[in-house]
Amino acid sequence: MYPKRRRKTPAEWGLGMTVGIAAVSDKGNSIIFATDQMMSVGIRTADLPLVVKGYLVHKRWFAVWAGTVTLVPPILQKVRAALSSHADADISAVSAAFVSVYQAERARLAEQAVLSPFGLDMRMFVGHLTTGQSASLADMQRRIQDFDFDCEFLVGGFDPDGKPHIFTVTPPGVENHYDSIGFWCIGSGAEAALSSLLFRRIHSVMPFKQILYHVAEAKFMSECSLGVGKGTLFMSVTSDGKGGMLELEEVPKLRQLWETEGQPPIPPNLDMRVPDFWNPKDSKQSESEKSEGQP
Repeated sequence: MYPKRRRKTPAEWGLGMTVGIAAVSDKGNSIIFATDQMMSVGIRTADLPLVVKGYLVHKRWFAVWAGTVTLVPPILQKVRAALSSHADADISAVSAAFVSVYQAERARLAEQAVLSPFGLDMRMFVGHLTTGQSASLADMQRRIQDFDFDCEFLVGGFDPDGKPHIFTVTPPGVENHYDSIGFWCIGSGAEAALSSLLFRRIHSVMPFKQILYHVAEAKFMSECSLGVGKGTLFMSVTSDGKGGMLELEEVPKLRQLWETEGQPPIPPNLDMRVPDFWNPKDSKQSESEKSEGQP
């Protein structure tokens, strides 16, 4: 028997040299998304103005992504096809489609990389596993479990009754839901972006433009992270199925607003207002001087 392998966390998969942000706004009637436009190939990166890391998979559902770009289009296209028969897709249908397509696509590529050289497909391999164990089968199983499939999705949208949802799908095809929080982030810039949103204590009741500003601030803060570019796209979807994108020439105005008025200023006269550190040696010396001065 071989020990059960621990499932990798998203951080261990090395996900996403990018950032993707989603936040519910306007009393739950809209969801705002932001992504960078950085593309990474090996150790080389570039901001590409035509890169759009977002995709409308249904009339009320939008997805942004992080990770290896070549893995993304087949998944998004197959999810859209799977949802095409739904006049109004709810969270159950959308999340099930994403998980099913994601896992199937990962299995298909793992079969090509690991099993095909031995003339096997996944059905034949599972059959061999049920009839016996060997070192070769165990090695193949390990390679399939550890197959490098480093893309993740951040999805937001609305049920037919207008209820908003945000969820993610990460390796090896696991969904996580963030409805109670009302926002989430993915990619290498996720921690910095989340810190900004948590610091601002945003919530879904806030007006659209206030959430847009906070999402922009989170994106700009995330640019200190490896692999996050300065190019930025802002998109939205509403409960009635209307989508939108902020004009590219408007993005620098948001950045200027944040840089000139939004970043916390440094208080004046810090040398006088910030307390000094207490030094035990100074205290002992003072006590010694006092004792020496006594008659």
